[in-house]
Amino acid sequence: ATEEQDDFLVQIAGVEMDIFYTIVQYLDCLSLYRLEQTCSRLAELIRLTNIWNKKYEAAIPKIQSVEKSQLGLSNENSLLN
Repeated sequence: ATEEQDDFLVQIAGVEMDIFYTIVQYLDCLSLYRLEQTCSRLAELIRLTNIWNKKYEAAIPKIQSVEKSQLGLSNENSLLN
């Protein structure tokens, strides 16, 4: 993307932060990371939306579920030995 295109995207995102947030919340983590790397202004907008924290908070139940299942498996394995 050219600098002119980047500036246009940043202008749109800056004016309509809620629209920008709505769009980036649908990105997977790798895509969000890559978007962040394209332009320092977009990186700043991503930081301002606090999207990384929101993605982490949304993933906490999944993380806890995996941890519980792993804990349960390790407890079963220790009982068998």
